[in-house]
Amino acid sequence: MVRLTVRLGLIALVCGCGRIAFDPAAIDGVTCSGGFARTSYPAGGEPRVVALGDLDRDGALDVVVGNGGSGTVGVYRGTGDGTLQPAVEYPAGTHPWSLSLGDLTGTGVLDLVVGNYDDNTINVYRNVGGDFAAPSTIDAGKTPQSVAIGDLTGDGIGDVVVAEFEADVVGVFRAAGGGQLEARVDVPAGAGPYSVAIVDLDGDGVHDVVAADTSNSAVSVLHNKGDGTLLPPQQFASGTGAQAWHVTAADLDRDGAMDLIVANNYSTSTLGVLLGNGDGTFAPATALPAGYNPWWVVAIDLDRDGALDLALANGESNSASYYLGRGDGTFAPKQDLAAGLDPLSIAAGDLDGDGAPDLVTANSLDDTISVFRNCDSF
Repeated sequence: MVRLTVRLGLIALVCGCGRIAFDPAAIDGVTCSGGFARTSYPAGGEPRVVALGDLDRDGALDVVVGNGGSGTVGVYRGTGDGTLQPAVEYPAGTHPWSLSLGDLTGTGVLDLVVGNYDDNTINVYRNVGGDFAAPSTIDAGKTPQSVAIGDLTGDGIGDVVVAEFEADVVGVFRAAGGGQLEARVDVPAGAGPYSVAIVDLDGDGVHDVVAADTSNSAVSVLHNKGDGTLLPPQQFASGTGAQAWHVTAADLDRDGAMDLIVANNYSTSTLGVLLGNGDGTFAPATALPAGYNPWWVVAIDLDRDGALDLALANGESNSASYYLGRGDGTFAPKQDLAAGLDPLSIAAGDLDGDGAPDLVTANSLDDTISVFRNCDSF
């Protein structure tokens, strides 16, 4: 196993801001505000991306962070009570700006793929007993801005897709068995693909690919023939004058069809919501106001009412926002939570085992992550 430094543990206990809970409570002595209690932990230099997963299969979610400035990946072991152990750092390439967790071997454990933007590479880390082995390094084309793991061929093993930002393509690596990947196949996408996701968009049981294209105010949907071969992209506007930076998919209106949610950065600072028609096409986007420079969005049922909500990282607003869903594809007005400086990514999952999803942001300018424990008091 390859590991580097171990960073010190908890550094701050601070409260979120926004809507005050109806019945204010406390978690581990931290006052709940806006429905959450916030705790901060130190990270490596310029943490840009965060993901959650149970790496050691102990039933507690762990946190994985890509530290863009220090060229490392930090792994925080979850204790199961909402707190995290000090980070263990693994070496990565230059500017690891994206990462994804998934099973690359078919063994049921989560492996890790990291996209190194300025190296034009990805690192593949095999999970061995809950730790990561020394990574293999693979050419990823031009400026891999985003990476995703998902099963494109239906063999139960994760394949890898990379958004090659400056090449206007997505690179597809099919699994070759044993955690190995086949040679990359590049497929045209839209202009400046910034993020990529793997999801069944048309209900045929086959995972497709969707990319957020920064330069043409759109998302590109690449349907999958079923063997990992992607068809030419269909494009759908993410908003008027928008710069589509991050895309995710979820069934927001409970009709069984996947919908798309896009963080539109810079000029518009909105969330674009594109309701799915069930056949892989989408209705025109509706806009939700966001904080300044929204970078990353996730869909999760925060208040446990059966309707999916949205959570968003607003970079230059130094905040996270959430929107409680009504179950019909519409949302209550956003509520804001104070985060660290320049949060560029957000992830969601139940860190303390109480059944209520928590949130984590990667704060790039103060070298921290923020954990927002869900007080379940919306």
